Amino acid sequence: MILIFASSLYKFDSQINLIKKILDNKNKKYLIVNPLNYKELINLQLKNINGKISLYFENMELKISSVFFSRKLRTDCILDIPNNFRYTTLFRQKIQSFLMDIIFFIEKNKRIKHFPSKHWNLEYADSKINILKHAVKVGLSVPDMTINSILSQNKNTLAIYRKSLSDPFSITYDLKKKEETAITLFNRVIKTGVNIYNIPWQWQSYIETNSLIRCIVVGNKVWSYKLNGDFLFNNNLREVEFGKNNVNWEKIILPFKIKTAIQKITNKLNLEFCCPEFIENKDGRYIFTDLNPYGDWFGFGNESDNNEICEEIISKL
Repeated sequence: MILIFASSLYKFDSQINLIKKILDNKNKKYLIVNPLNYKELINLQLKNINGKISLYFENMELKISSVFFSRKLRTDCILDIPNNFRYTTLFRQKIQSFLMDIIFFIEKNKRIKHFPSKHWNLEYADSKINILKHAVKVGLSVPDMTINSILSQNKNTLAIYRKSLSDPFSITYDLKKKEETAITLFNRVIKTGVNIYNIPWQWQSYIETNSLIRCIVVGNKVWSYKLNGDFLFNNNLREVEFGKNNVNWEKIILPFKIKTAIQKITNKLNLEFCCPEFIENKDGRYIFTDLNPYGDWFGFGNESDNNEICEEIISKL
């Protein structure tokens, strides 16, 4: 059986639905679990009986052959919290511990295949500042400077890019309102002093953007797409997507040198899938900015591309 962790906030999720469709067509046995959905989580049980640990779903032991971390496991975002449960932070903490015990079981089971990789490899590959080191080693261009710091790094009028450290969207507790509140930290080009809320940020050299490049890597295959920087109108991509604008990506062929370098990184990190991102600057140079081991792959290309990518992913499970 293939166990798929597929976090989703939506009742209709095109990416997950396509995975289901192709798995069904291939008569593959699978279980998709949405860790954000309480009704699905209550059906999971991790049991240790006389030293043997097993994972159960609806009181049936799961004979897992492979596990697919389709999206990042998170408990700091929107969760389906039971009605009338007052202690939301406690609930999040316990769900996190519950999921981590399952992950520890999976990680240590040598008979289970992990895709795109083991959970902790994926977490490391999701650390932008660490991945930039590997990018330099394989010959990729990266931003001149990247600093994780609470302190602002802008000097006088020198432009610098302020990025959210880790996930930009979170749920937190508002002390004034006495309730949970959704917070989104958008990336910004900073030229003067700005309120940084006394939290850590990632500060990065500003790059004049000609276009954005998004790649989808599955094994040795790579799909690449370009978005003209003028389309953003001085907003970042996440703001454009939140605004429900149609984002039209153009399919391109990635330069051989860039493709080879990305494959070196994925091999080094034991990844079978990722969604690297580049900024093409005004000089036409590709600047590597992110690896995205949990990246979404649906919708950048046409229907044929979506099916091809999904087929390739399923072939690795």
